[in-house]
Amino acid sequence: DYEKAVEWYKKAAAQGKVEAQYHLGWCYQYGQGVTQDYEKAVEWYQKAAAQGNAAAQRRIEELQKKIEGKRVAQDEAKAVEWYQKAANQGDTDARNRIEKYKNNVEQGDAAAQNHLGWCYEYGKGVAQDDTKAVEWYQKSADQGHAAAQYHLGACYEEGKGVAQDDAKAVEWYQKAAAQGHVAAQYNLGGCYQYGQGVTKDYAKAVEWYQKAASQGDTDARNRIDELQKKQKEQKEQKEIEGYKKKAAQGDVEAQNYLGECYRNGKGVEKDDVKAVAWYQKAAEQGSARAQRALGECYEEGKGVAQDDAKAV
Repeated sequence: DYEKAVEWYKKAAAQGKVEAQYHLGWCYQYGQGVTQDYEKAVEWYQKAAAQGNAAAQRRIEELQKKIEGKRVAQDEAKAVEWYQKAANQGDTDARNRIEKYKNNVEQGDAAAQNHLGWCYEYGKGVAQDDTKAVEWYQKSADQGHAAAQYHLGACYEEGKGVAQDDAKAVEWYQKAAAQGHVAAQYNLGGCYQYGQGVTKDYAKAVEWYQKAASQGDTDARNRIDELQKKQKEQKEQKEIEGYKKKAAQGDVEAQNYLGECYRNGKGVEKDDVKAVAWYQKAAEQGSARAQRALGECYEEGKGVAQDDAKAV
């Protein structure tokens, strides 16, 4: 539940907790539990970065590029708005520009349709209207315009102008991603990572993040590192489950291995008591390796009361 998570992140972030500040920035960046707001995302990332969080600094750099790109698009919409005002005052050149833009839209120009969708989504030069935004994105997307396909996917993911539908979001992200749209590739990676609209699949998530990363998306690179770590942990946990079954059947090597895992926190939470329990089982079967490890535990007082006599 992202809304509840945001509530707790805000409380912790206000107390200066760096991880909460970072996660709150992430929520604002991707509109999870709050309305998407790049400026607020940067604000919280900056607080985390000021406390030495390197990941937050990378996010700031990434978002500043996106904010600049959004500003350019806004400037274009603003230009249309001013052309309209000039045309209304009798400026022939401005009137011609407006008519040309309208004609492009009406004649099915995919790029113009996509831009008009963007204007409606953000209320630039027209009254804000998510339903009309989706209408124009759809017209453009149906012609194969990658950016429109991405925007349409985002509308379905967020439920803007349409009923929220993760499966539809994935459908349109896939179309845009297949054309090399970097943001769609990144979002598609997220869908596979979290199982939104598709079955959770870390391998496919990494595949799409890699495509985005190859185009310079640094956040995708960070996600790859995060997922590869999770994949390693999953592999270790799967191996441990296998060893537990063998150990329960009296396999000495498996018992020793589990003792080491619990002793060193490998694939499981470090637990000296459980480590001793497994070493004990192996030692009782005559394992010299387990007897030596058990002696060390008694000598150091880890998992058992310190006892030099038993250590010997």
